[in-house]
Amino acid sequence: MERLRGSDALFLYLESAPVHLHLGFAGVLDPRTAAEPYSFERTLDLIAGRLHLFDRFRQRLASVPFGVHHPVWVDADGFDVEYHVRRAGLPTPGGPAEFAAFVGEVMSRPLDRARPLWELYLIEGLEHGNIGFIAKAHHSIVDGVGGTDMLVALLDLEAEPPPVPPPAEPWQPQPVPSDVALLASAVGDLARQPRRAVSATRRLGGDIGRAVGAYRRQEHPVMSVGGPRTRLNAAIGPRRKVAFASFALDDARQIKQVLGGTVNDVVLAACGGALRDWLERHGDRLEGSLTATLPVSVRTEEEAGAPGNRLAGLIVSLATDLPDPAERLRAIAEATAQAKEIQGAVSARLMTDWLEFATPVVAGRAFRFLSRTRLLERTPPLFNVSISNIPGPQFPLYFAGARVVSMYPMGPVMNGSALTITVVSYDGMMLLGLIADRDLVPDLDELAGRVPTAVAELLSAATA
Repeated sequence: MERLRGSDALFLYLESAPVHLHLGFAGVLDPRTAAEPYSFERTLDLIAGRLHLFDRFRQRLASVPFGVHHPVWVDADGFDVEYHVRRAGLPTPGGPAEFAAFVGEVMSRPLDRARPLWELYLIEGLEHGNIGFIAKAHHSIVDGVGGTDMLVALLDLEAEPPPVPPPAEPWQPQPVPSDVALLASAVGDLARQPRRAVSATRRLGGDIGRAVGAYRRQEHPVMSVGGPRTRLNAAIGPRRKVAFASFALDDARQIKQVLGGTVNDVVLAACGGALRDWLERHGDRLEGSLTATLPVSVRTEEEAGAPGNRLAGLIVSLATDLPDPAERLRAIAEATAQAKEIQGAVSARLMTDWLEFATPVVAGRAFRFLSRTRLLERTPPLFNVSISNIPGPQFPLYFAGARVVSMYPMGPVMNGSALTITVVSYDGMMLLGLIADRDLVPDLDELAGRVPTAVAELLSAATA
């Protein structure tokens, strides 16, 4: 029995009927690299033989009576791998549009909290004889970086890898603790919270002082919090639309080498340029620059591969008020550098510490209050869009012998911000997964199509 940390449980409390807090990867497999023809049954057997590599595959949540503390992970009695690994098909030949539409349908459905919080779809019928896949897991299990680690448990570095050693003993689920045991454990943990609260309070004072000092040291502060209200900043519904975009990693490297900044700054500039053009086409007049929240991994080397969330957040300007792409990139680079310096002055444990003290009862009531009062629709948005960049391997991966041609990440869409863009670098490409409220952003594919154009504009400025 392992209790969720506050930072992981938060994603349970934030979830509601329209807000699905799962992450996903969707992509294409080329089965021609496999030694044997593709078979769903053989792939299912491979997955079943690797479940012991990641404990959460066969664990579910158990709530503490009366909601006095965060839920705990327990073994899922009666675990059925065939429930979690699902077979689907598209009318042949399924092209990118049909595949994206199916991914949107899957990402629109919440996960069943009575079972382990993950699903894997294998989709047949794609063009060129390829196989599609969708890997989906709840944010309470993993963050973006951890989701990559979870997926890697199923992937290989070569088409014909050595067999994965079986576990020392066959898996047997441990009995689920009784309500009395769950309550007693929660009471014991709560008894230790006052000491942790004192320690967290002391760290809070020091963190605030360091953050203020870091801000004052900036010669020209350019950090932005808040943004103009746009069609993206409204209450969302439960339906999702998905679109994909990509560009060469070498192009991003060339742009940042000439114009400055980092590869991540180039991603932000490209997304900002695409959003600027898309909103202008819709007739939106922006009063100031769009802003983006950037989830940043604070995992230590010791925490690599561990489940759960190790995240901090930055809010930066996308400099969409600047029409010149090169100037936009330079402004973003300056803003992200300042934000990182200030965020670095704050303990990565600060949010985790304080979330430990928010019980399900308190947190649930707070978020239901926000939903009922619709404050997110009435107040200026804290940020306009969420953009996350996940580092990935620069070499091909294989799944059941099939080469992973592409894998597009997808994050959750939050109330008040109808669009999330998640990026992963893989085998020389930058792969962008865009997911949005289907009703608020019905032409998401058009927005996605503007990303390569924005990259081309930056590349032109770098080679001029």
